[in-house]
Amino acid sequence: MDKEEFEAMMHRVADAAPKQATPEVMSMIVANLVLLFDHQQQWPSIMMAVTAVLSEAIEEDREEATEFSVKGAETALRDANKFMSGILNKRHLH
Repeated sequence: MDKEEFEAMMHRVADAAPKQATPEVMSMIVANLVLLFDHQQQWPSIMMAVTAVLSEAIEEDREEATEFSVKGAETALRDANKFMSGILNKRHLH
C-alpha cells in the first residue's frame, strides 16, 4: 500500500468512526482491528510502533503548549511592565 492508498483508507476509516470515543471504546476499536487482520501474534510489535507514534505526537503537543504558554507569559509580562511604567511615569496619582 502506498502513501496515497493509505491516506484514502484512513479517510474512509475516519468517516466510519464515531465522532467521540472513550479510552475504553478506542481500546476495543484497536483490539478488533488487530483481530480483524489476524495480527494478535504481532501485537508486541504493533504496540511498540503505536507507542512510538503516539509518544511523538504527545511531545509535539507539549512543545506547542509550552510555546503558547511562553508567548502568553511574555505578553502578560510586557503588559504588566507597560502598566507599571504608566503608573510610575505619572506625576500625580489622583
